Amino acid sequence: MLAPKNSPQLLGFAGLCNSADSWMIVPNIKQNHYTVHGLQSGTKYIFIVKAINQAGSRSSEPGKLKTNSQPFKLDPKSAHRKLKVSHDNLTVERDESSSKKSHTPERFTSQGSYGVAGNVFIDSGRHYWEVVISGSTW
Repeated sequence: MLAPKNSPQLLGFAGLCNSADSWMIVPNIKQNHYTVHGLQSGTKYIFIVKAINQAGSRSSEPGKLKTNSQPFKLDPKSAHRKLKVSHDNLTVERDESSSKKSHTPERFTSQGSYGVAGNVFIDSGRHYWEVVISGSTW
């Protein structure tokens, strides 16, 4: 959410976020920006910013946002020979015994690092993944 920078005698902002007919109130915002965490993909949100000042308060026009999800799968044809991609193409694990994979032009072949490509080209925006390495989440 972004609010005006130069409001006279501005004391702060209050933010409202609506999803599925429930409002989340964010009081006492002292900056002219605020990051909303925990948004879910495929969900519609409405944001309202309210300036708090000595002359009274006025709400902004509602800002609307719809998040989109992008189905992401790993490409087993691109996986390094020592990586095993799951049947659902969502997880990958190191497999030292699987060096029998045939060579394809798409396959990562570097000796020092292992890689696997995905089926989606992402060139902008913010994206989130959870990676589990040796039992710990990164």
